[in-house]
Amino acid sequence: LPVDSTMNDNEYQSILGGAFATEDLPMIEAVWERMEGRDLWDLDPVMLREDAAAVIARRILKKKIEEEVKLVRGAALLDGPGLTGGGTGPTFGSLLKIPPGPSVAPDPWALAELSRDVRPADYATSFARLALQDPALRNPLVVAARVRPPWLEAVVNEPGVVEASSAVDAIRLLAR
Repeated sequence: LPVDSTMNDNEYQSILGGAFATEDLPMIEAVWERMEGRDLWDLDPVMLREDAAAVIARRILKKKIEEEVKLVRGAALLDGPGLTGGGTGPTFGSLLKIPPGPSVAPDPWALAELSRDVRPADYATSFARLALQDPALRNPLVVAARVRPPWLEAVVNEPGVVEASSAVDAIRLLAR
């Protein structure tokens, strides 16, 4: 909204929503219906010169992802920093001070984030169920963690999740 506008946020949102509902949405729905569930690239769309760089980048990225997906054997959940997360509900905010220095693994910012990450059990199990749907993976999800916060215990109880006694055993199961 412009600073000098007399319109409130709700009025502005109503105008935008109305324009989308009466102009954009019917066109998007008509295009989607004509596509009949096919992927856009399977329809050999006309590419504008302005779109060329983005389209080429998207094709390169798609090819790289397809190549990497062939290498995936599953995921192993192991003990380590960040595994327990920050509980099942929001906690108070905090300011972090990480000393400057060379970048090291594991990333201190990632560890700080993971240690505060909210992890409700139902949220975690929804991702586990997605992983377990791939019939090409023999052991899509292997848990070898001794520390078992509630979200991880819920994941372990999902049918199809495999437990291993150690990280080495987890890797062996994935390598099969």
